[in-house]
Amino acid sequence: MEVPTETDMAEQRSQQDWLLLVGLFCFFFSGAAGLLYQVVWTRMLTQIFGNTTYAIATVLSAFMAGLAIGSYLFGKIADRGKNDFLLYGILEAGVGVYGFAVPWLFTLAQKVYGPIFGLNESHPFLFNLVLFALSFILLVFPTLLMGATLPVLSRFFVRSFAQFGRRVGDLYATNTLGAVIGCAAAGFVFIPVLGMRATVYVAAVTNIVIALLILLIDRLRDKDPQHLATQAAVGEAAAPAAEASSSSLRWIVLLSFAFSGFASLVYENAWTRALTLVIGSSIYSFTTMLVTFLIGLALGGFIYARFMGEREARLSTFGLIELWVGLAALETIPLFERLPLIFVRLLHGFGDTFTVFLYLQVFLSALVMFVPTVLLGMTFPLVARLFTQSLYRVGSGVGSSYSANTVGAVVGAFAGGFILIPNLGVQNTIIFAVVVNLAVGCWLVLSDTRLAALPRYALGAAVLVLAVAVPFRMPRWDRHILTSGVTIYNDRYESLPSDSLRIEEMKRDEVLFYKEGLTTTVSVHRITGSEYIYFKSNGKIDGSYGDALSQLMTSYIPMMLHPKAEQALTIGLGSGMSAKALATFQSLKGIEVIEIEPAMIEASKFFDRAWVSMEKLPANVSFPADSSKSRIWYDSGEKRLYYKGVMEEQERSRLMKLSEDKDYRGNLDKLFRNARHSRHSSVLEDPRVRVIPTDGRNYILATPKYYDVITAEPSNPWIAGIANLYTREFYRVINSKIKDDGIFAQWFHNYSMSPDDFRMVFRTFSEAFPHVSLWGMKESDFLLIGSKRPQVFNYAAVKAIYDNNPMLRSDLDYLGLSDVYAVQGFYRMGREAMLEFSKGADINTDDGA
Repeated sequence: MEVPTETDMAEQRSQQDWLLLVGLFCFFFSGAAGLLYQVVWTRMLTQIFGNTTYAIATVLSAFMAGLAIGSYLFGKIADRGKNDFLLYGILEAGVGVYGFAVPWLFTLAQKVYGPIFGLNESHPFLFNLVLFALSFILLVFPTLLMGATLPVLSRFFVRSFAQFGRRVGDLYATNTLGAVIGCAAAGFVFIPVLGMRATVYVAAVTNIVIALLILLIDRLRDKDPQHLATQAAVGEAAAPAAEASSSSLRWIVLLSFAFSGFASLVYENAWTRALTLVIGSSIYSFTTMLVTFLIGLALGGFIYARFMGEREARLSTFGLIELWVGLAALETIPLFERLPLIFVRLLHGFGDTFTVFLYLQVFLSALVMFVPTVLLGMTFPLVARLFTQSLYRVGSGVGSSYSANTVGAVVGAFAGGFILIPNLGVQNTIIFAVVVNLAVGCWLVLSDTRLAALPRYALGAAVLVLAVAVPFRMPRWDRHILTSGVTIYNDRYESLPSDSLRIEEMKRDEVLFYKEGLTTTVSVHRITGSEYIYFKSNGKIDGSYGDALSQLMTSYIPMMLHPKAEQALTIGLGSGMSAKALATFQSLKGIEVIEIEPAMIEASKFFDRAWVSMEKLPANVSFPADSSKSRIWYDSGEKRLYYKGVMEEQERSRLMKLSEDKDYRGNLDKLFRNARHSRHSSVLEDPRVRVIPTDGRNYILATPKYYDVITAEPSNPWIAGIANLYTREFYRVINSKIKDDGIFAQWFHNYSMSPDDFRMVFRTFSEAFPHVSLWGMKESDFLLIGSKRPQVFNYAAVKAIYDNNPMLRSDLDYLGLSDVYAVQGFYRMGREAMLEFSKGADINTDDGA
């Protein structure tokens, strides 16, 4: 074999440096395109499969499973060493071609989804399994190719073990930095401006341009493999000794990296849920959090490449990084209670503008995520080097490492969202992931036999003590502070001069219920010194006694326009008042309540009970200990007398006669007044009512049923996952599922909305239904009514129902309405006036939601 001269070596190094720059440039934009795909495809598929936690996790798991398979399979293919540079170009071309085909493929998926939806109720596990299979079929081809790119490029550019860490670290970090740009561009620019379909086409064009550039350069470059063969031979000469000493530990490395991936996705889940309580749950908030997470990973990869890439890779180094990840994550736990106060102070100092708000979101997210994610980003190139024992197996080494970490991440995403957070809570979930990192780090340090025994076991014992002590010694978060909703109600706290006064304001109201559910954190509060109750979703008030007018009229008005309705559906349970208003009408034979968050069912029951504090019952009076046997009960532990529902005058008189005790009678009179607010009326116990825990839009799209009345009282459109309940496509689905004489009613508001967005919803709704009317219930609350036929208020028919329906009379009296005729006073305008008001506004579509 001809030995290359110094001149040949220099020329080949120059060509390699030039090709590396081209590769990094292309890989950066490849990462950007990959995140554009992930964001948009997830949104597209959740519009088909539903916006439930299960559906989102299923789509993301299918996406990540494809990445894992691609990295593993193509890592082995790359090691054949044919032309990995050209192979990379072909992979990018394949992703781009698929990107152009996506809109049509997803349309076919929607047609397939309808027939399988029936499994959701009868066999939910089988349904989710089929859903995963369908998602996997749709996404496996492009994600497999995406996952293949890193091991393929690593195999091409790594020419010696000395440069392994730096090259792989540079590639990983550059691709992740591109992902940062892609994520930010998708959330802040492309989707709002271009729409989802055009954003996918931008990503597809990017892939095609990368492929063409790679193919062109591959034709021009010198393909002489002589230098690689020489370096590989040198590397192989040194590799066997290292392999002999570490082959038994390669599975330890992979398993540890899988657990590291598991912990990282558990952190991401938990941090995201906790941060939404501080920076809000808008689409921009979620984009900001993901961008911050990716920035940390990218910077970690660059730090390893620049400062550690040429050093010897050690198991103990990997172990120490894992220990530092756990300790850094542990330090974030007490920080969460301070974040709301930090947010208020910074907003007060820099001004309440949208730009400042975005910067604060990034800053607060970075306070939590930055250090742990930087450390996590350092692990990938290190693990790939530890696992790879031959230059001829760089592809499979990088691919296997990436695959193991991704599989762990898939499991972590599922476990974090479905098991840990709903059962342990967010804080304990973070602690659980901390313990995982500490255990992995300890295991790795103990496994490094090149360290002296005493330091290894001493460190292991210290970590073990720490892992056991952490769950029991960590103070619990204050739920008052976490649910203070500083993003929405910052003006309430800004005016206060000190943090101590702000904390006092946050703790002013009593927390009756707190649950970190599958999709949101639900809490129920009572204003101290009164019986006024309200509930929050992620710190934002979404229902209260003060909203009774809007919540009751959301169902009463459409039912009065269709008093003979037999089948009804309402989207969102909330306080339960809207569902209760439907149930008031005895003509209804079936009422379906679609509620995406199971924790909301328990929260709604607080609007069905009133109570007074009472030390003890009179000697001759006894009540059951819970609500299972009676509407009235006494909890001796809480020392409270409860009543479920609205207490009628006759019931009050009956209970008064039980005792002459003055304290008892006074408390009962107070209980009677408090129970006046209980407009829930135990609606969930009505045999006609069925609560279905799923996504409302998705259910209506897939169900074969047709309805006389459909009502919707979703949260604000700017909340992530809610905007698609205000689109043209959603209204078309509704139009197809209401009967010819059916009515659709949707609550809407004008606060926290730009005039253009407000008019956009009006125009979208007005053009979706042949007959439309607008009703104004409060200063900022409106009800949009759509139907296929003209809307008629039949006073005689409604009055007859009113005269024979005590509950309807009670509710209208509670709202200050003396007769059903007064309901017509809420009418504001018809379709023509609404179209005139919204003239020139945009149409809200799924593509831009």
